[in-house]
Amino acid sequence: MSCRICHKRHHSLLHQPSKSNTLDQSEKQAQPTVSVYANVEESEREEINAMMTSHYNGRQSSAMLATAEVVKCCEGLKSEEGNIIMLRALIDQGSEASFISEKAAQLLKLSRQPARGNVVGMGSTRTSVNQRVQLQVSPRWESQFSIHIQAYVISKQLTSKIPHTTVKGINWQHIKGLNLADPNYYKPSSIDLLLGVKEYSKILNEGLIKGVPGTPCAQYTDLGWILFGEINTSQESFLVMHNQIYVDEIYQTIKYFINYANVYASTIL
Repeated sequence: MSCRICHKRHHSLLHQPSKSNTLDQSEKQAQPTVSVYANVEESEREEINAMMTSHYNGRQSSAMLATAEVVKCCEGLKSEEGNIIMLRALIDQGSEASFISEKAAQLLKLSRQPARGNVVGMGSTRTSVNQRVQLQVSPRWESQFSIHIQAYVISKQLTSKIPHTTVKGINWQHIKGLNLADPNYYKPSSIDLLLGVKEYSKILNEGLIKGVPGTPCAQYTDLGWILFGEINTSQESFLVMHNQIYVDEIYQTIKYFINYANVYASTIL
């Protein structure tokens, strides 16, 4: 009787592999097994997170950023069609400076001053600026209030459209009757002006209204009531759930073969 592993004259159950062979075999078998299993597990976790986010009570949590419609005061600037030029402003407490888009600066025919510097953003990304402008803006209605702004000109768009998608199914009782700074807050639209924390501190007034969870807060300012915070929006996501089922099936199949391989290896040893 010979061993089925080394073909020497002893029973296979009595076979004792050398340390070097054992080490080589464990390195060859263990590493790919751990690597494949970890990748699949990570993939499953990502898919499950996506599914849970979009299927929780059929709602998806999103964030509303504070915006306001303002006009450049003191000059009564009008467009070629004879309409008052309205700017859409994002009110950003996280910005130390204010910015204006190149398009808006040209539309308002603002005088420019040289400025040299870099705007540092998320991940230390840098955008160079070389011009700044001075302007005063007032609320979208007739008002004695105005605020002076020094804004750096950004050649590219300031942000993507805000909000990213149309906010539907709005029935927020706590904001009804309020004179909103941006009555079109629910429509995706470009941002012309970004007001930093200095400007925010100048327009801020007493008055904060909170609704039920999943609805925005309303803060009173000299530009009107601004809306911000977490909101719940309807989100169709059956395709995401289908993908999750498919990935989960692959994960279970691979997990089965990995466990089977481990049992088989233990039996041989």
